[in-house]
Amino acid sequence: MDHTAQLVALRSGPYRGRGGAAALAAALGVKPETVKAWRLGIRQPSYDSRQRIAALHAEKCGGGS
Repeated sequence: MDHTAQLVALRSGPYRGRGGAAALAAALGVKPETVKAWRLGIRQPSYDSRQRIAALHAEKCGGGS
C-alpha cells in the first residue's frame, strides 16, 4: 500500500471528522497543509515521513507495508 492510500485510510478511519486532519498532522510531526499536499499529490513525503506514515497506519489501522 502506498503512502497516499495509507493517508486516505487514516483520514477515513481513526483521524476522520472535525479536527482529524490536524490530529493526523500532529501525529506525523508536520503541518495540516503538508498532509493535504501529500494526499492531493502536490508534494511527495520524504523517506522519513513515509516511514512515519507507514508506522502510524500499521498502529492505527492494523495494516502492514
